[in-house]
Amino acid sequence: MFIAADIGGTHARFGLFEPAGGPAPRLIRSGNLATTGAADPAELVAEFATGDQYDAIHLAVAGAVVDGLAHGSNLPWIVNRAALQDRFGVPVELINDLAAIANFVPHATPEQFAVLQQGEPVAGGPIGVIAPGTGLGQAMLFVEPDGAYRARPSEAGHLDFAPNNTLQDAWLGHLRARYGHVSLERACSGSSLPAMYVFMRHADEAKPNPEIAAAIEGSDAAATITAAALENHCPVCRATLEMFVEILGAAAGDLALQIVATGGIVLAGGIPTRILPALRGPGFLRAFRHKGRFTHLTARTPVSVLMEDDAGLWGAALAFNQSGDR
Repeated sequence: MFIAADIGGTHARFGLFEPAGGPAPRLIRSGNLATTGAADPAELVAEFATGDQYDAIHLAVAGAVVDGLAHGSNLPWIVNRAALQDRFGVPVELINDLAAIANFVPHATPEQFAVLQQGEPVAGGPIGVIAPGTGLGQAMLFVEPDGAYRARPSEAGHLDFAPNNTLQDAWLGHLRARYGHVSLERACSGSSLPAMYVFMRHADEAKPNPEIAAAIEGSDAAATITAAALENHCPVCRATLEMFVEILGAAAGDLALQIVATGGIVLAGGIPTRILPALRGPGFLRAFRHKGRFTHLTARTPVSVLMEDDAGLWGAALAFNQSGDR
């Protein structure tokens, strides 16, 4: 028996698993906890595992894992593998959360994907995974000599943001004045959406919906903005989501070029599933394909949205099954 979890900047998904004969373990029970407010990751593990018997812990965490430590820009604490082992008395492994999601991708069924661009997939070709959530995670999948895909983590969400039109130029200038360095994640993530809405109120000629503007002051501004945009209740929210989708499309196209993703690009995380109608609009693929002399490559790259909310949890569990710890 082992515990697996996907610990993000806002929520943590936990599962108690039992190894099975195939690649996928058997889920015994699961639970969701809020990351914010927890004193440390051990508090979350202890809260979920009360009364359980288990022999190992596998955690997917939102950050770069180096020497048993995970420093996440969107986590309220550092995740320390050795400290967790001392606390719980069982082996603990840490993996990057996007590597965990990528680890799940080859095991997903066709029904778990929403296709944005059919493309011309190449069997065994590299696959890129990009996931806007609290941050903007990215990971890659490459086929190893044994013929199986293996996930590789990345912190490409912290690369410099490159605007593609005059409005995005102004967005970059707005962010630079506030932060100095402007990463892609600063420009395009769930955390950036409220600031993008405020920017668009001044940059766009459309008038905001007063009721929506008041609701955005609440606790879940990003969800309010995207819902109002999709339901056409607020012109400023709609303009905000349009720019968000275009920046995300360009970033996904960049990832396709970086790894020559002939196997495809997969969008994952909670935001793409919620804004699927906007991703199906013209802005995303137009920005994805717009790569100058290499438009021929992005125009043939398969693109889809992974519709499984628990992909990170299952990817962490699959990593345990693959690791030989069982």
